[in-house]
Amino acid sequence: MRRRYYALAVTMLAGAASAVVIGTPASAHTGVTVSPARAGASNAVVTVNAEAESDSAGVTSVQVFLPDGITAQDVTLLKAPKGWKLSSTAADSYAVGGTAVPVGKDAEHQVRVRQLPNAPQVSLKILQTYSDGRVDRWIEVPSAGNPEPANPAPTVKLAAAAPPAGAAPTTAPAPPERGA
Repeated sequence: MRRRYYALAVTMLAGAASAVVIGTPASAHTGVTVSPARAGASNAVVTVNAEAESDSAGVTSVQVFLPDGITAQDVTLLKAPKGWKLSSTAADSYAVGGTAVPVGKDAEHQVRVRQLPNAPQVSLKILQTYSDGRVDRWIEVPSAGNPEPANPAPTVKLAAAAPPAGAAPTTAPAPPERGA
């Protein structure tokens, strides 16, 4: 009976920790959130928000370069600006685009990823194209030597992978009582 309660408590704590991590967007001029934000998660929803930074042109496309462990075939479009379509430009990226969104309006889309890599974080390099041909390149991955690059690629921290269903707890059993 105790094991059942222990497993339930571990599951609830893992869910609570996941909820805290899910809401953490990457900080850049493009924002990315992942739900669930857990290493190895299946059918994760990735939301990409490309901020409108032009006073004269609307965003016409967003190309997203995927981290190792995810290919363009692993991506399904869930939501995008009206008239935008998904296309795979290479095995390591996908693009969504269409008619320019109105000037000053952010271009947000959502995709489903078959499975996230088993990694502590994911960085998504992004090329954002405007109707006047301008391209914003959010491609620099933050590092120890350059923690705040000028054109940062959105990076999302992932919680550790969930233990397999039915896995035994990783804590050591209690020692036997003396004199028993």
